Amino acid sequence: MRKKSPALFLLSITLIFSSILLQAAVDENNPEYLFQQAQLLYHSKQYELALPIYEKLVQLSPMESSYHHMLGKCYGRIAEEGSWLTALRNARKTLKEFKIAVELDDSNIQALRDLEEFYRRAPGFLGGSKVKAKKISKKLSNLELDEKGENSLPAVP
Repeated sequence: MRKKSPALFLLSITLIFSSILLQAAVDENNPEYLFQQAQLLYHSKQYELALPIYEKLVQLSPMESSYHHMLGKCYGRIAEEGSWLTALRNARKTLKEFKIAVELDDSNIQALRDLEEFYRRAPGFLGGSKVKAKKISKKLSNLELDEKGENSLPAVP
C-alpha cells in the first residue's frame, strides 16, 4: 500500500479551498465568501483586518446571529490588545454584539457562552454582572442537556 504524503494532502485541500473562494470572489457582497475571508483573518489573529469585513457582513445580513457573534468576538480581541480608551469602547461594542447574537438566536451556544463569560469577567461599569452570568449559565446547561437528549421525556412503551 502506498503511503500518502501529508504535504500533497495539504496542497490538495488548499487548492480546493482556493477554488471555492475564487468562485465566490466574483461577488464582493457574497456573505459566504466574506465570512470565510473574515474567519481566516480572525484565526490568523489579524483582528483589525477582519473587523471591517465582519461589520460589512452585519450590514448585509443583519438577522444572522453568527455574524453578530463574530463581530463581537473581534471587538473583544481588539479591546484586549488596545489602549485603555480603545478597550473601553470596544468592550461595550462586544457586549452589544453578543446580546444581538443571542436575541437573534437564543440557542446559539457559542454566543451564549461568550456572553456568559463577558458578564462573568467584565467589571460592572462595562456591563459585567454575576447575576446575568449565572442566568445564562443555567440556560446553557439546559440547552446542552437538550442537545444530549437527557432533558427529554423517555419514550412510552
